[in-house]
Amino acid sequence: MTLRVLIALAGMALLPVSAAPAQGPGRLTFRARVSELGLQTGSYAKSKRPDDCAEVALPGRLNQPPLSVALVDRKTADWSTPERAMASIRSANTAGDAAWILENFSPDAQAGVRSLLAEPATAQRNRDYYKTIQKLEITGSVELRGYTLLLSREERGGGEARVVPVTVGKTAEGRKQANAVSADETFDVVSAAVRWGGIRAGTLGACT
Repeated sequence: MTLRVLIALAGMALLPVSAAPAQGPGRLTFRARVSELGLQTGSYAKSKRPDDCAEVALPGRLNQPPLSVALVDRKTADWSTPERAMASIRSANTAGDAAWILENFSPDAQAGVRSLLAEPATAQRNRDYYKTIQKLEITGSVELRGYTLLLSREERGGGEARVVPVTVGKTAEGRKQANAVSADETFDVVSAAVRWGGIRAGTLGACT
């Protein structure tokens, strides 16, 4: 488990989840070059050249326009929906509140996250990173193996922006961040596609 688990893993008001109509229900296609995949020995890379495309299609939707993720107070945070959970995740990491960060994770993921937060340098890097995020929005979502992947677009200074999938699952306490699919081959294609490419007519990724 790495720092990226916390980052992606990753006016005080609750997220206005009804503010933006979504495209869907339907399916979203993700395309990434084999060279961009993290799992180079997986089935999506097998018998393919580095410039070949790996492709997956999942149930999902795009938000038109994207949903803005506002910072919230801990006392007003809730986990009733994946989108509200994302507001809590951003806020806890921005505040550097270790107990709140842990609260955002599913019980099975908390032990690993707790050990990371116990490392002062790691915790500081995570807090510093989140403080550079000037705007965060959810551009869409897909379903994978019972989990919701929120396509989280992080906008930082100087026009720098990137999209990362944040995994949220159902728990007895609501929707919480999970690491259950972090080593999944399909998740790897999704992650590479949104990291390196844009969106064209429901297809995400730079590989054509």
